[in-house]
Amino acid sequence: MAVLCYPVAALTVRPARGWFPLWTVRARAGAELRLTWIHTVSRRPVAETFTIDQDGSICLREMAFDHEGPNLPSGPEDGTNWRIEEGRVVVTGYRRCFDQLNFAVSPLGHWLERDTRCWNLVADAGPDCQFRVTCQRIPLILIVWAEVLQWRHSMSKL
Repeated sequence: MAVLCYPVAALTVRPARGWFPLWTVRARAGAELRLTWIHTVSRRPVAETFTIDQDGSICLREMAFDHEGPNLPSGPEDGTNWRIEEGRVVVTGYRRCFDQLNFAVSPLGHWLERDTRCWNLVADAGPDCQFRVTCQRIPLILIVWAEVLQWRHSMSKL
């Protein structure tokens, strides 16, 4: 039983004003996290790739999109590199790290991916919700409990 209280590194998604993790996966330095969303103006997909740094910060590494739109870069800035790949603009060279990611879910679609795990935020949490993503050490029991809740939620949709 004591092992369930042992803190482990985890990537957690919580409501902006809550403490209990809604989605969580084990985390390690160098692991990638992808946030994909549908832009509310252009209605086209945008993908942002982050990595987990040694200190647990979440660092933006790449952004990919196939359109221009508000709040998207319009050209190379702050040392970023641009290339066209399969009809998409791929921006790399970011040097932005965050203690936590804060975002509101687009009602058109928002997904969070880590390894083979994917969470559909609109389907599971609803549109217009606000979240924060952190990488921190939490008791193993919270990860297990969040897994059970995720499993039960996915089973209720069948």
